[in-house]
Amino acid sequence: DKSADKSADKSADKSADKSADKSAEAEKPAEKPAKDAKKEEPAAEEPAAAEGEEDPEADSDDPQRKEKAKALAKEWKEFEKTELDEGDIDRFIKYCADFGKSYVNKIEFKLRLWQWKQSDNFIKANSWDARSHYKIGHNKFSDWSKHEYMNLLGYAQPAEKQAKNIVRMSNTASVASSIDWRKYGLVSDVSGQGMCGSDWAFAAIGALEGAYGVQQGKFTPLSIQQALDCTGQATSCKGGTMTQAFDYLKTAKAMTAKDYPYNTGYAQRGDECKYDEAKATSCQVDTYTFADSGDVDMMKKALSHQPIATSFNADAQSFQFYTSGVYDDESCDGTVLNHAVTLVGYGSEDGEGYWLPQKSLGSD
Repeated sequence: DKSADKSADKSADKSADKSADKSAEAEKPAEKPAKDAKKEEPAAEEPAAAEGEEDPEADSDDPQRKEKAKALAKEWKEFEKTELDEGDIDRFIKYCADFGKSYVNKIEFKLRLWQWKQSDNFIKANSWDARSHYKIGHNKFSDWSKHEYMNLLGYAQPAEKQAKNIVRMSNTASVASSIDWRKYGLVSDVSGQGMCGSDWAFAAIGALEGAYGVQQGKFTPLSIQQALDCTGQATSCKGGTMTQAFDYLKTAKAMTAKDYPYNTGYAQRGDECKYDEAKATSCQVDTYTFADSGDVDMMKKALSHQPIATSFNADAQSFQFYTSGVYDDESCDGTVLNHAVTLVGYGSEDGEGYWLPQKSLGSD
């Protein structure tokens, strides 16, 4: 996620205006009138445990697996001798303290140290570029493998671009120089997906919360778990789309986050739908439209009415270790869409335009 250095509220992030054409889908749900509430680069192979430590591969009767375990143990020893610099262990321990990391045994500690070192090498090699408008550094993903991080990117890009309901806004309509829906109190606090690719549900519900808040004149936190459990997505942690959530909420009213709290981040899967109409709000999707993401003015006009849901490519290592500024990595492949967010505003900083996406990967 992205958060600006000078942002008054770190609950949202910034990405460059010029990346607007890299978001293939920007979805804007419309509300039914209120009713009675009653009605990059792949990581290298990770080394195994050092010799003498318990390793499931080494206990195998399969000769090939035993040989693999020995080879990886040798690789680990070589890593300790040649790649770990003086002070790395102390820096890693400080990193663990700063980000509340703990590991179940020595084997996991060493594997996480190895992964952290790969991240550290990347950060050191790519932090010097003065042309960039953003900064990278260590964060909670520094000891994660690439596979673990990619599991959080749950937007399931359709095989074909959806062309229905494309909204065409008047070219004569004025566009404000900036907007930030946080200032109106219509954006939720930063929250985290846990170990679940549920960003598509966060994005959809974030946009719906904004639309409902504009209509009602107050903010109501809505249930993300309801969208995960009740859309028919048995593998909701493996990904989905915002349209799935919007289509479901045409048939049912949204419950509040308090009455239907989020737990999929811990269970790592969807659960049985527990929809209770008696506890539901009056919020329900009437229709939704697609804005042309290649048209920056159109995106801004859509955002002038309410927060909207969109998607972009977040698999670059530079994004994984992003810490602040306006993210504008030129190597980003805009044809690949894998991460869904709620856009809550736009603006400019030092002449550089940006979008403000709402985080769903946590505040750290």
